[in-house]
Amino acid sequence: MKSAIIVVALASLAIQNAFAQSSPSSPLVAARKSAVPAAQCPVDDAQRFPLTVEKKRLTPDMRCAISAAELSGMLGRPDVAVVDTRLPQEFDEFHGDGAMNLPASAVATKAFLKKQQVILLGSGKSDQDLYSACAELKAAGFSRVRVLQGGMLSWSVRQLPGIGRVPSPAALAFLSPAELSRAVNFDANVVLMADGSNEFRSRLPRGIALASVTPEAIKVALERQGKKAGKGATKAAVVLVVVPSNGAKQIGALQA
Repeated sequence: MKSAIIVVALASLAIQNAFAQSSPSSPLVAARKSAVPAAQCPVDDAQRFPLTVEKKRLTPDMRCAISAAELSGMLGRPDVAVVDTRLPQEFDEFHGDGAMNLPASAVATKAFLKKQQVILLGSGKSDQDLYSACAELKAAGFSRVRVLQGGMLSWSVRQLPGIGRVPSPAALAFLSPAELSRAVNFDANVVLMADGSNEFRSRLPRGIALASVTPEAIKVALERQGKKAGKGATKAAVVLVVVPSNGAKQIGALQA
């Protein structure tokens, strides 16, 4: 397993909220209520990101992964095209300098991108579809396609050039219940559980318990996981599950 994964996707939401119904007074329900229903999406967003019929995807190609450190030396080259696949409102708030906003499914319709080094960029929280999209684009003749490990969180932590109000790494790191569910079920992610979250082990069979939430403990866990995965295996992200009461403090310490 490559060790150049510098982005940790942090989930401080309680696991039971990600897989079960929350009480009517819970913050998660309030968040759902404040979200714009799909049927009421602004016209501009609907046009830029039209709904598509779900289709069977190719197996995610982890050879597409590229670290922010590697990407930083490529930015500004005329043959490099960064495609930000996040929602338009997220793109408008902050995006990489020179990036274009397109859903991954639209890249194949842009013939001029076929000769470019295309970098697909998502939120970094549940990018399984991007690795599948990369495999599909390669099959369609787009031979130079990569996926940024950690997505926009990685971009922000690495302080790559951007336009707009830079979101804090801590804010970018938190996962919604849906994102958490997808992230822990993506085989290319490593799922770590902080001390106190062991009660959720039955819901996270792939979760690795940590004795403490420190860079050293995480490094040891990743090294052990790497030996199991085999030489050359690439991981998309590290998902750290922490209990809500300690989440902010633990996240701050890791990002310091």
